[in-house]
Amino acid sequence: MEPIKLLHVSDFHIDYPFEGLSEGARKLRRIDLFGAFEYVCALAVRQKVRALLITGDLFHANTVDRHSVSLVVSGLLKLLSRDIKVVILPGNHDEGVAESLRKCGGLLPNVYIFSGDTWQEYSGVDGVSFYGHPFVRSKRNDRVLANLQVAGGAGYKVGILHGSMSEVPIDGDYFPFSGDEISRSGLHYLALGHFHNFRDCSGGNTTCFYPGSPERLTFNNTAERKAVIVTLKEGKASAEPAPIPARPYLTIDCDLSTQGLSGLYLMLNNHADQEACLRLNLTGMADEQNVVNLYEVKQHFANKFLHLEINDETIVMPEVDPSDKTVKGIFLNKIKHKLQNQALTPEEKKVVVEALIAGLTALEGGRL
Repeated sequence: MEPIKLLHVSDFHIDYPFEGLSEGARKLRRIDLFGAFEYVCALAVRQKVRALLITGDLFHANTVDRHSVSLVVSGLLKLLSRDIKVVILPGNHDEGVAESLRKCGGLLPNVYIFSGDTWQEYSGVDGVSFYGHPFVRSKRNDRVLANLQVAGGAGYKVGILHGSMSEVPIDGDYFPFSGDEISRSGLHYLALGHFHNFRDCSGGNTTCFYPGSPERLTFNNTAERKAVIVTLKEGKASAEPAPIPARPYLTIDCDLSTQGLSGLYLMLNNHADQEACLRLNLTGMADEQNVVNLYEVKQHFANKFLHLEINDETIVMPEVDPSDKTVKGIFLNKIKHKLQNQALTPEEKKVVVEALIAGLTALEGGRL
């Protein structure tokens, strides 16, 4: 039998809201999602795969903009012209994916969408049996992988599941399963969805991957975006990651105690990229020389990033009377005196700030 190639992707989240971004940035980010879908369709053609597997959350919601659906359908039509099957599993965000596609003529001859509330088998690709379990909200806590019954006989067995592996940190515990259940599944390949970062979950004789979302959706998705090219050959499944171009999402940390206001501006200038979304984690202590006006910072760098998000966790040195003889007053005056020492190294200054935070927490009855 000739090798069979599949392309595995998941979690496009077409029409994702991108809350917190400006209106212009949101429009560009939504266009990025369509670009990712077009890229994946082109990759499927280049790789001459037999089927494209979309393992949940093609759309971000059951109610999708008609124009958005029509753009997806145009990609499906390109795959139809190359006789590439598209196997779609409804996820927890798009249980109504079939209806969304139907309204725009997307239920094409090459498209198969799993339905119902249990495992189903699809044999639209010669030599392969696909087993899919659509997301069912009322069964979200069921361990459905443990209940999978794989038929005997020749051919490759490929499972498709949108769920949460217990060994992987995922928000939203849907259709939970373990690595042991993967190993016992009897599948050659298990195509997973729901986790938005690339992850190899293979176990036993089963090759298994989360491909992650093809485009970065949040600052939790800063790693490289990938699809999975699956090759079924000689009774086994092998997998190869295929990089997907995506908009940069960057996270940088700035300790104001050691960098100062000038260091903060220098750091942002060094990372300036009009195509990027950047999150700045601002920590340390702000004093009269290093008072940060977040509005001014955002205004100054507004044209240097597509989106700038500042997570401000700085503390302000409390005012203290030099003659204050209370325990708190003596403590704060000593800390202030140490911080005024110009000979302090950045690391020493950081330790003093940490001591300030710990001391104030203890004095105010908090837990360290």
